[in-house]
Amino acid sequence: MAILWVAVLGVAQTPAPKPASTKPKVNSLQKNLKSVKSKKAAATKELRKVRGQMRVVKGTLSEVNTRIENIEDELVVTARQLGATRTEQQKLAQELTVLAAQLQSRTEEARHRLKVMRIRGQASFLSAMTGSRNMGELASRRYLFERVAKKDRELFEEVKELRERVAKRKE
Repeated sequence: MAILWVAVLGVAQTPAPKPASTKPKVNSLQKNLKSVKSKKAAATKELRKVRGQMRVVKGTLSEVNTRIENIEDELVVTARQLGATRTEQQKLAQELTVLAAQLQSRTEEARHRLKVMRIRGQASFLSAMTGSRNMGELASRRYLFERVAKKDRELFEEVKELRERVAKRKE
C-alpha cells in the first residue's frame, strides 16, 4: 500500500498547467469564434437576400406561366376561327362558282331575248293585235304578250340580282 500512497502523492504533486500558456489559446479561440459568428451572420444575411430574390423570381415565373397559358388558349381559339373561316371561304367559293354559272346562263337567255325583241320589234305586237278575228282572240293574244313581258322582266331582274350577288360574294 505504501506504493499506492507514493503514486497518489506523486499525482497530487504534479503542477497545474501554467495560466500564461492557455491565455493565447483562449484569445485565438475567441477570435475564431468571433470570425465564425461574423461569417454566420453574413451567410444568414445573404441567405435572406437570396430567399427574397427567389420569391421575386417565383412570382415572375408564375406570371410568365399564366401569360403562356393565356396565349396558348388564344392560339387554340384562333386556330378554330381560322378553320371555320377557311371552311366558310371554301363554301363561298363554291357558291360563287354556282352563281357565276347561273349568271352566265341567264345572261345568255337575256341576250337572246333582247335579240329576238330587236328583230321582231313592235311590229309583231301590232300585227298580232290587228290580226285578231274577234275579241276573244284579241284578249287571248294580249294575255300571252303580257305573260311574255312579265317573264322578260323577271329574267332581267334575275340577271341584275345575280350580278349583285356575284359582286357581293367577290368582296
